Amino acid sequence: MPVVLLPSGALAPLEEPGLTVLLASRGDTRGLAAAAFAHDEVDASQLTDEDAYAVARWALVAFCGSTAAADLGAVCEAFSEPPSWRLGICEPSLAWELDHGCLSALVAARMEARCADPSPTAQDSETVHVFGIPDPWEGEDE
Repeated sequence: MPVVLLPSGALAPLEEPGLTVLLASRGDTRGLAAAAFAHDEVDASQLTDEDAYAVARWALVAFCGSTAAADLGAVCEAFSEPPSWRLGICEPSLAWELDHGCLSALVAARMEARCADPSPTAQDSETVHVFGIPDPWEGEDE
C-alpha cells in the first residue's frame, strides 16, 4: 500500500482499485478517488479538488497496470465503446488516461499471447489477401 503525496502536501494511503469498485464509483472524480483509498474511514468528499483529481488519476493509472484493464479494453472493443464510457467518466483528461491505459494493456496482453503461441492463425493474421476472377468475356457486348 503506497503512501502518495498529494498536491496539498497531505499523504494518502492508496491501493489499486479493482474493476468492480471503479464501476461502482459513478465515474465522477470524487468517486474514483474514493475507490483508491486503502482505508474506508477516509472521506473523499473532504478532499480539495486538486487532491481528488490527483487521487483519481493515480487510481486509473494503477488500474491500467492490471490484467483487469486488458479485460475491460477487450469488452469495450467488442461493444465499440471506450472504457471511459463504460465507467461513466466525463472529465476529459481522466477519460483519456483510462482509455489510453486500457488500450495499452490490451495491446500488451495480445503481444504476450502471440509470443507465447507463435503459430499463426486465421484470426491473428494481419495480411489481407485479395482474390480476383479474370474476365473470360472476349466477345462484343450485345
